[in-house]
Amino acid sequence: AGLVAPNGSGKTTLLEALSGQFPTRIHSGSLVADGISQRRSAEFAELVYLSSSGGADLYPTLSALEHLAFVRDAWKSAADIDSLCSSLGISPYLDKPTRKLSTGMKQQVKLAMAIATDCPYLILDEPLNGLDPGKRKTSCDAMRSEVARGRSVLISSHLLDDLADLTDSFYFIEAGTLVEKTESSSQTLKQEYLDTYEGGE
Repeated sequence: AGLVAPNGSGKTTLLEALSGQFPTRIHSGSLVADGISQRRSAEFAELVYLSSSGGADLYPTLSALEHLAFVRDAWKSAADIDSLCSSLGISPYLDKPTRKLSTGMKQQVKLAMAIATDCPYLILDEPLNGLDPGKRKTSCDAMRSEVARGRSVLISSHLLDDLADLTDSFYFIEAGTLVEKTESSSQTLKQEYLDTYEGGE
C-alpha cells in the first residue's frame, strides 16, 4: 500500500504510530498486528519494522554489514545476508562506515536492513529518495519480491510514478483523516493528488 500526502500533513507521525516504537504517538484507540497488541511491545516489535526517512536508522561509524548483522540478530531472522546484498547491489561497500556512503547507498542499506529482519510488516518512509533510476528499479524489484513472499509493505513516497507501479492501494491524509483512494495509473494518481491538495491545478 502507498501513503501519499504533502509535507507536514502527518505521514511520519502516522508511520511512527503504526510501528509501535513511539507509544506517545497513540493518543486513543489500539494498535494490533496478527492479534498481538502494541501494548505487548516485545512481541509486537517482532512483527513490525519501521525504516525511517533520512539517516536516523544508521550509526555513522558502523559499517553496512554491521547494521545488517545487528537487525538480523535482533529480530532472530534467518535472512541470507550475502544473497540480499547481491540482489540490491550493495556488496561492494559493505565494509564502509555508513558516514562514507552516498545518500543512495544509505537508502539501499536501509532497505536491506528492513528486508533482513524478516518481519511480516514493513513500514518504509521515503525509501526511494535519492536513488538514481537504476537503483530505484532495483529497490522496487526487491519490494515486489518481498510482497510476493507474503510480506505486507506500506510505502510513503512523493515519487508517484514509482508508487503507482509498486502498490495495490493508496491512502491519502486529508484533514487528519486517512482516506483510501483508487487509481489505475500514475497519471490518475497525480491528478487525484492535485485535485486533493492543490485545488485541481
